[in-house]
Amino acid sequence: MPTVVFDPARYRGGDGTSTVCADAAALPYRDGTFTLVTSRFALRRLGDPARALREMVRVCRPGGRVVVAEVVRPSYDAPARDRLERLRDPAHPGLPALDDLARLLTEAGARVRRLDRINVERPLDQWLADATDPAIAEGIRQALIDELDGGPRTGARPRVIGGELWYTDTWAHLAAEPHHP
Repeated sequence: MPTVVFDPARYRGGDGTSTVCADAAALPYRDGTFTLVTSRFALRRLGDPARALREMVRVCRPGGRVVVAEVVRPSYDAPARDRLERLRDPAHPGLPALDDLARLLTEAGARVRRLDRINVERPLDQWLADATDPAIAEGIRQALIDELDGGPRTGARPRVIGGELWYTDTWAHLAAEPHHP
């Protein structure tokens, strides 16, 4: 089976699969080609998530699965968390709400069969390594420290683990079945 890659520079390959570079909104496959179609932490960066999901559902055969893994907004403090994401990376489109992802899958013609929300604690330094400006990264670090000291909530739910500052992502895994008329 081919691996469809939307950003070839990020694909490591070497696993014996063929690689196809394609537009997520116009996949070069017939309807119902695949039994499994996945997107892992990429949907928000594809420009038009609704179109990408419609294509994913279109190329998935009846009885197959469309599986989406995505970082989503926490159920509280969503604007504050989006603000942090955009400070770190001004090109970041923001985090989708879990309900919006489920709605987009349904509107794309799929039935959501399973939905899991997972809180994942991660070291802050790894996330800040991708910041566009070291001064901004330091400002984000200080905002999380301030929150720990009773300051404004950031939506990142910081903790200190083993003397290191960590933050919490909320991941969603949605498994859907195409509903082709």
